[in-house]
Amino acid sequence: MVNGEAVENETPDLERGRECLVNLMGQHFLSRILDVSEDRITMSFPGVDYPASGMHLELQFHDEEGFNCYRSQVEAGPLEHPGKILIRRPTDMDRMQHRHTCRVSTDLTVQVKEEDHVRKYDAALTNLSGGGALLETDAPLDFNSNIEITLSIPCDRTRTIHGHVMHVERPQPPQNDGRLTVGVRFVKLDSETSKAITEYVWQRLHEIYPGQ
Repeated sequence: MVNGEAVENETPDLERGRECLVNLMGQHFLSRILDVSEDRITMSFPGVDYPASGMHLELQFHDEEGFNCYRSQVEAGPLEHPGKILIRRPTDMDRMQHRHTCRVSTDLTVQVKEEDHVRKYDAALTNLSGGGALLETDAPLDFNSNIEITLSIPCDRTRTIHGHVMHVERPQPPQNDGRLTVGVRFVKLDSETSKAITEYVWQRLHEIYPGQ
């Protein structure tokens, strides 16, 4: 997928010997592609007993302007293949540009739910930009899931925004209150919603930095 549009069978980076970053549960690991077949990729990995079969991950191939992102799932981990992981071969990619949008803190509350679920959860909108947001919520969201955010910006109508969960941070003891910190990238943001968010961001900048 490039700029929100699907690109079929375009996986130019998935070649033996290529290095990339593996994004796994919000942590990044340097890895190398060891072998490629029609349905699997074998990669080097520094873990010993992690990741486990079924976990989701991303392969990120970076350049100066952004990175190509491939989402996949672990089929076998280093417990079965020491120093290696076997993953499903991705069939398409997302092209991600390095962030060029300003992000500001907010005190807004939104509602969030997974796209395939009915139940909505309240979430604190910690910060917001034209490309994404950071949430704190009790919602049981997972890395790589697709979600809907119901957002009411001051002086604007209520809007529903589609997003993709890019990372999830779980609280560490003793702060084990169950609330997650969730990083979200907006998907296919329409022009009216983008304009409303941009205007709000600039308004917040003037509030935070008066006279600037």
